[in-house]
Amino acid sequence: MIKKHVLQVVGTMNCGGAESMIMNIFRKIDKEKFQFHFLYYTSDKCYYDDEIRYLGGIIHRVNFSSGLSKILIIKRLKGLMKKESIDVVHAHTSLSIGVVMYAAKRAGVPIRIAHSHTTVDSRKPSFLRNMYGVVMRNLIKKNSNCYLMCGKEAGQFLYGYDYLIKAKLLPNAIDLNEYNVSRDIIDKAMDSLSIAKDTLIIGQVGTFKETKNHNFTIKIASELKNRGINYKILFAGEGELMNNCIDYTKQLDVEESIVFLGNRSDIHILMNVFDVMIMPSLYEGLPVTLVEAQAAGIPSVISDNISRECDMGLDLITFLSLHDSISSWTDNIIKVSNRERIGAKTIETKIKTKGYSIEESVKLVSEIYYGR
Repeated sequence: MIKKHVLQVVGTMNCGGAESMIMNIFRKIDKEKFQFHFLYYTSDKCYYDDEIRYLGGIIHRVNFSSGLSKILIIKRLKGLMKKESIDVVHAHTSLSIGVVMYAAKRAGVPIRIAHSHTTVDSRKPSFLRNMYGVVMRNLIKKNSNCYLMCGKEAGQFLYGYDYLIKAKLLPNAIDLNEYNVSRDIIDKAMDSLSIAKDTLIIGQVGTFKETKNHNFTIKIASELKNRGINYKILFAGEGELMNNCIDYTKQLDVEESIVFLGNRSDIHILMNVFDVMIMPSLYEGLPVTLVEAQAAGIPSVISDNISRECDMGLDLITFLSLHDSISSWTDNIIKVSNRERIGAKTIETKIKTKGYSIEESVKLVSEIYYGR
């Protein structure tokens, strides 16, 4: 069988939902059949660089500054695709996928995959941005020949109702075995974090950016302190607003109870350390971290801006409005933290039934890459 060269167009490969999904597939896919290439839009070192190279991936860095014309960008993309004899382009960069698909078609790439991971444009709306969206969506529709989505709402956002029927669901799948962690490993993790066993442990996993709404969680920390509850909040991730959040913890006098962990490679263990996960996002597609939390059997209190497709049917997700009071959010966090843990077999059955097993995703992707 001829090895297929697959170009993953990602922008960057730092910690994030789409990046985690790509890496989960890369770890499990047959390396004898597929050579993965990664296209970055930055010259900066990214979180997954070392692992990508260890697994045999090839990283290409093309720094597309905002001043570059779209014609020059397309020329560079075409040149790269032809030089590397790319058979499959799998693009994950939201609206800008349109430019990638246009270049891929003109480079003669036979399989051109658009993949929607979000339900909202991250840029602020304006007339020019709206026009950009119209143009990019048209380019995606005319030049892609495979449409993937993490959920129906994400598909609707990028492709619209008329193309939604053509889109295939590729869930943000995980390796379920990783989340069945022994008590000894959990205790060691708590010891390393200096957390006493009678502490309410709340976790939030995600990049420090506006959409993740970390300051909302810090307000909850203040409410917990005022109630005299013994708690710790663990923030896993990094990002441009991290220092602002650190300053805010000092402003609200809760810095002693909040731990900034940075980017972590042991999220599967941390999920088992948490009593509750919180996600007060302004918007999301279908976050892989919520699938991970349910795989670990922990409850999550999340904003109702997040797609309800994230609920695996384990009664572990509580949706609240960001218009609800901090007190209400705190009440719900305390309430769900007292739930009994669900058995591993029940979790595995539910998540596999929903299609979030990594084995199923790798099988589907492999078939798509071979044009089946």
